[in-house]
Amino acid sequence: MHRDDVDSLLAASDVFIFPSRFEGLPGALIEAEAAGLPVICSDIENNREVAKENKNALYFKVNDAKTLAKQMNKIILDSEMRTTMGRESLLIHKNKFQLEGVHQMMVGLLNKIISPS
Repeated sequence: MHRDDVDSLLAASDVFIFPSRFEGLPGALIEAEAAGLPVICSDIENNREVAKENKNALYFKVNDAKTLAKQMNKIILDSEMRTTMGRESLLIHKNKFQLEGVHQMMVGLLNKIISPS
C-alpha cells in the first residue's frame, strides 16, 4: 500500500523497527536515519551497509522474535541510548546519503586512485 504520510509517521516515532528478511537498497531504513531515529533491524548484509551496529542500530537475526523483543525492551527503556543513536542516524545520513557527503566520498576515492601514496 502506498502512503503519502511517511514523513509524519517517522516524525511521530521514537524508534524504527525494520524486520526484513531480504532487502535490495533499504530505502525505508535510509528514510528513518534522515528522520533521526534509532534503528532495530534484521541482521542482513544490506541493512549493515546502511546502519551501524551499536552506533545507530541494534540487530537481531532474521525470524528471531525473542532477540527482537529483547532489543526493543533495551532501547525503549533507555532514553539516552535512543537520543545518542538518533543523533548518529542523522550523522550517517548526512555523510553517506546526502549529496554533499556522497561528493566528498567520490573526491576522496578519486584522489586515492590518482595519487595512491
